[in-house]
Amino acid sequence: MANQVNNISDELLAAFMDGNTTIEETQMVLDAAAKDEDLQELIELSMQVDKDLDGMDLNLSSSRTRPLPMLEMAAKNTIDNLCVIKCEGYALRALGKSLTDEELAKVSEEKGWLQDEGTALHCIGQLSGYYGLYVSHRYDCSLDDIKDALENGDVVIAVIDNSELSLLPDFATKNDREYGEKPNHSIVITDMDIEKGVVTFFDPDQKEDNCKYPLETFVGAWNDSSNYLVIISNQSHYEPHPLNLDDVPLESELAELREAIAENAHEVWAKARKDEGWVYGPVRDDEKKLHPDMLPYNLLPEGEKEYDRLMAINTIKLVKKLGWDFVKRVK
Repeated sequence: MANQVNNISDELLAAFMDGNTTIEETQMVLDAAAKDEDLQELIELSMQVDKDLDGMDLNLSSSRTRPLPMLEMAAKNTIDNLCVIKCEGYALRALGKSLTDEELAKVSEEKGWLQDEGTALHCIGQLSGYYGLYVSHRYDCSLDDIKDALENGDVVIAVIDNSELSLLPDFATKNDREYGEKPNHSIVITDMDIEKGVVTFFDPDQKEDNCKYPLETFVGAWNDSSNYLVIISNQSHYEPHPLNLDDVPLESELAELREAIAENAHEVWAKARKDEGWVYGPVRDDEKKLHPDMLPYNLLPEGEKEYDRLMAINTIKLVKKLGWDFVKRVK
């Protein structure tokens, strides 16, 4: 078989088909498929018939990144889809906000953050932000990020794959017991001992307030969400944490799109300033509303153009990182 020729085990290939591989494992399979037409055909055929993998890029010869699960549900429990609400309720109360889970669920439903099928990863933290807390969404985090946040007194919400923890004999969610499903699940990390290899967390589905599990098992379950964390705080120590887009490939044809996005972004900015009364001036003067960049895009200094181009290229990369691609329509 193709997977044997390329030293891709049946177990690894099956995990890849299910979307349960790490970035490194995904890259290994994609590299092997790029060199083996039989393996590539097998993977593409499986992707076409498996609706759960609709978001994956079928162009294996050019794909070099696994899409982030930003739009996946952090809670898709058919019995209780409120794990995010309960985690944010834990966070809000820990940081001095006296709110019940029932109150939070009502607000989340009204705002559209809580759907019948659950809460999307990118909506975790919306409630905390609504009530005035500092919220940071981060992918590709490390254990050091968790350690630093806990030392700062922040509340750390992580998204894990229950199928990993449910292999432990003392772990069983209500959903596992009654339906046998193992959905993505939100927890609050309360302590972590790297030396002892133990992580402690609040799990909305467990009776105990502090569940302790092997750190290695937690990391395996955490990898499924691309090591996603939502860090919540009532302190002002904001640190920007943009997504790492270095692994996103870009076709040369997208250079034209990049320039169009960059120019339009400048036009949007300039119109907003013009509507506020700003006009061109060789030196910026906030009192007189003069700005040296109130010019057509082609007349901007290269440094300013590069700023817009960087924004454009990162927008394109982000779209691809989230699992979408670009198709140019032909008239």
